Amino acid sequence: LSIREKDGIVADLVKALKSPAAQGKGVGPSWFREALVEAIGNCDLPLTLAGQSTPIDTLVDRLIDRQEDRQVRGAAARARSRGASATPVT
Repeated sequence: LSIREKDGIVADLVKALKSPAAQGKGVGPSWFREALVEAIGNCDLPLTLAGQSTPIDTLVDRLIDRQEDRQVRGAAARARSRGASATPVT
């Protein structure tokens, strides 16, 4: 995939992770949030084309949320560590 395609995919994944459908912590679909977090990490795009850190910020939000399911937090930690060494897109 091109960088532009990845950028669009990551934007959609971040939007889905922040949607009401994904926010049912405790009783909601933690498997859905886990899959979204893993997909964001698999895109290997730590910054958007506009230079924003939205993908990393979203992963960190899941990671530090103590009410989040531990599998989702673990997936966020793994995804964040994969993207940590990536270089910014210019």
